[in-house]
Amino acid sequence: MTLDELEGIRLADHEDLEHEEAARRLGVSRSVFTRLVDGARKKIAAVLIEGCELKIEGGDYHFENKRFRCQDCQHLVEIPLEEPDPQRCPTCGSFLLANLNLSFGLKGQCRRHGGDPHG
Repeated sequence: MTLDELEGIRLADHEDLEHEEAARRLGVSRSVFTRLVDGARKKIAAVLIEGCELKIEGGDYHFENKRFRCQDCQHLVEIPLEEPDPQRCPTCGSFLLANLNLSFGLKGQCRRHGGDPHG
């Protein structure tokens, strides 16, 4: 799955946006957006039905915020990039915070904003 397809699914299904608004946010036409989402949904269906592996790849990206997931209570902590990483979960006080941005590459963002210059 491409990063654009993932973003399409996020906007259409997770954020529940109309395709017209989601296409505007992604900077593509409505028809292109619909094709992205349709392609992503077919890949997700293959993962669920056939047990295929889902890989998300393709292109540079930039996070607007840092995201952490508490491993104890599952609370999502989102903070601006310029702020220091949180040490504790604001909900339960746990020190077990997983940096979700790191799941997307060496430093979790495009080369221009501090990511891996070789990948």
